[in-house]
Amino acid sequence: MLANTYDALARQLQFSEALAKCSRTLLHGSLGAEINPDVLNEALNYLLLGFGISRIGVFEAHWADDIGPHTIMIAEAAALPLTSRLEQLRDARIPTTPEICRQLLTSQTVSVTLRDLDYSPEEQVALDIRSLLLCPIFVDGQYWGNLAYGDALDDRHWSEHEVMLLQTAAEMFGSTLQNWRSQAQVLERQREAISLNSQLYERAQQVAVLEERQRLSRELHDSVTQTLYSLVLLADGGQRLARAGRLESVDEYLADLGAIALQSLKEMRLLVHELRPSLVSKESLIDCLRERLHGVEDRAGVTSRLLVDDDVVFTTAENEAIWGIAQEALNNALKYAHAKTVVVHVWGDDHGRGVDIADDGIGFAMGDLPGIRGIGLSTMHERSEAGGAVLTISSAPGAGTQGRVEIPL
Repeated sequence: MLANTYDALARQLQFSEALAKCSRTLLHGSLGAEINPDVLNEALNYLLLGFGISRIGVFEAHWADDIGPHTIMIAEAAALPLTSRLEQLRDARIPTTPEICRQLLTSQTVSVTLRDLDYSPEEQVALDIRSLLLCPIFVDGQYWGNLAYGDALDDRHWSEHEVMLLQTAAEMFGSTLQNWRSQAQVLERQREAISLNSQLYERAQQVAVLEERQRLSRELHDSVTQTLYSLVLLADGGQRLARAGRLESVDEYLADLGAIALQSLKEMRLLVHELRPSLVSKESLIDCLRERLHGVEDRAGVTSRLLVDDDVVFTTAENEAIWGIAQEALNNALKYAHAKTVVVHVWGDDHGRGVDIADDGIGFAMGDLPGIRGIGLSTMHERSEAGGAVLTISSAPGAGTQGRVEIPL
């Protein structure tokens, strides 16, 4: 039983490391205005090796009158090359049944065999695939295609942990594709709008994108990379205790290992969210808050509630200021407060309007606030002043943290 436990821990470490390498590759390769197959192929290869599967590919959804709905591969990684006689299958279309379409369009992961898709036994052998796991990829909230994982085993059972991590990988690919599309749209608008100072403007845009990529790279290094190193140290310590016969202490190491792995997943969800372009200029503050809570907190296992009073309206400048403050507060609750629940209340009354954010995290002593670093407090105050708002924060050890940003009438 102990051997099985360590085997499971080793696999989880391998899965997490593969996911981190895939994330780094997509992060560093997301600067550009068109799909880069080389970046996708490199990221796919890390997943292939880390998860021990036969073949993996990114497939874009299409429709044709003669064959109906199907997907076409744009990037792949494979453990074995295709036979020369079946090389044409590299660009093969994966047919999609109406039921599979329905499941994918509703964000469901689908497990099928090639027999279900009418592949011949010869094609199954040549592709080194018997079963597929299809994870939907969404771009700008619309179904774009699939991340398809192929295995040589018939009716392979994909564990809940594997499916969760592979779904996270699909979200990473969706965020990267969305970044490429957004940057292409930005460049197209630049070509239409910029005349004499086009070169200077384009350079400024590139610098802004580069600075954001460097910021996210630092976030990845400071959070996920260091967390993975802690997991490795804990696993090694647990193995040494087990070999020494101190089995009573192994449970403590396993509990710490699970807690750190969960925190790593939360921070990975946050990074995936931050890879996406900001929506506050196109959508309302309430829509942005709802998308954030669903995309990060809900999927990271944090219970979230969004309460909205009737007829609360903010100006564009107020939207941007409050959104920036809200993101900082939610990030702090996720990364530092270890909160299990967050409540966001968008309110308005006779005295003003604003947003309250409360969490049930570990809290802190208000007297320690000036010395606390890394929580973006100065940035939050700058944003509130720029938006004509008043920011107040209250907290106590063990009592969570409450923040209010108010626009007085």
